[in-house]
Amino acid sequence: MAFYDYLIVGNSVAAVGAVEAIREVDRSGSLAIVGEEPHPAYSRPAISYLLTGEKTPEQLAYRDPDFYRRMAVELLAPRRAAAVDPARRRVTLEDGACLDYGKLLLATGGRRVTPPIAGADRPGVFGFISIADVAALKEHIERHQARRAVVVGGGLIGLQAAEALLRIGLTVTVVELMDRLLALNLDRRASATVEELFRSHGVELFLGAAAKEFRPRPGEERVGAVALAGGEELPCDLVVLAAGVAPRAELAREAGIRVVKGIAVDQHLATSAPDVYAAGDVAEAYDFLEERARPIPIWPNAYHEGRTAGLNMAGRERSYRGETAMNALHFFGTPAISVGQYDPPQEGYEVRELAGEGFYRRLVFKGEVLVGLVCVGDAVDRCGVATGCIRDRIPLSEEFKEKLLADFRFLSLPEEWRRRRIRGEA
Repeated sequence: MAFYDYLIVGNSVAAVGAVEAIREVDRSGSLAIVGEEPHPAYSRPAISYLLTGEKTPEQLAYRDPDFYRRMAVELLAPRRAAAVDPARRRVTLEDGACLDYGKLLLATGGRRVTPPIAGADRPGVFGFISIADVAALKEHIERHQARRAVVVGGGLIGLQAAEALLRIGLTVTVVELMDRLLALNLDRRASATVEELFRSHGVELFLGAAAKEFRPRPGEERVGAVALAGGEELPCDLVVLAAGVAPRAELAREAGIRVVKGIAVDQHLATSAPDVYAAGDVAEAYDFLEERARPIPIWPNAYHEGRTAGLNMAGRERSYRGETAMNALHFFGTPAISVGQYDPPQEGYEVRELAGEGFYRRLVFKGEVLVGLVCVGDAVDRCGVATGCIRDRIPLSEEFKEKLLADFRFLSLPEEWRRRRIRGEA
């Protein structure tokens, strides 16, 4: 039996944020992290660079190699938590070990969604959310000399996998259930730009199409084709299944902690159980634009949530003011970004757009306030200025709306707000 003043389940970016915050307040309290993977916390959005060979697992580390020692963290990895007992303040691991805690943070992240597709468990079907996924994929490609890949899912994860597979020499087909790529990340015009990018690089796209079966190769168990609901059959040597992620809230749900889609938390990131907190992709934190709690699986948000939870766990009260959806994309040398309510229903919103060669900018206003944006290509320059307008709810007159559409310079904002920003008041 071991006791820790602070116990974190999940070795994630949210865990890093919590550790750094706890140690700002409490330098001596015992602190441990239970992590399923045999790696330090790493940047999951960058795992495509492992597939292309541009980075090693060590280069994906989110903090320096000395981080855990410097922060006096006992890293229990690779080990998996099996149950949480809030009444006894205890976490039981799969190996039978029991860990008692003073304060607990659940930072278990998300899990791959597996749609009801026949053969989804067939050899040669891979996820794309971890170092282990990429290692298994690379081993399969090398062992079977794979040449043709089908990616099921045209969202951010699926397209990252598709570009990486293409760059290492495979022929790639993307199957997407929606009628466009990145339907949850970009508006139609920006999606069309990304579609053209992928097509121009030789990627075949099946949009508005559903995979119904992963069929085996003749005489083998491993995948050899993807059958679509429309009757097409796509021969392949491997499949990347990237149909989305969902909060890994099973530990909380089984412990009687309130779960909606993710783990429900208050403004301090505290759950319904005493001294149990949640942060990152598993939590339903506050979205200040939607004015409701919902899972927002965005990397920077996870860190901020973890930091807020850590401060509260250590006794320094801090309210989480909320974040909103933000996506930064980069395909074939073309950057794109979306923030907030970039594709709302027209009623009650005003949309302004500016487009040119290698440039697309879309701003969405609700009254005087900027509530969403999409930028592609050169339009992403200085995007932080506009993102600040969304975050700080800066009222913009007609004059400044046009200035901001034309140029994301600090000088495009009202002088009164600029002065407040310089003084640190905004």
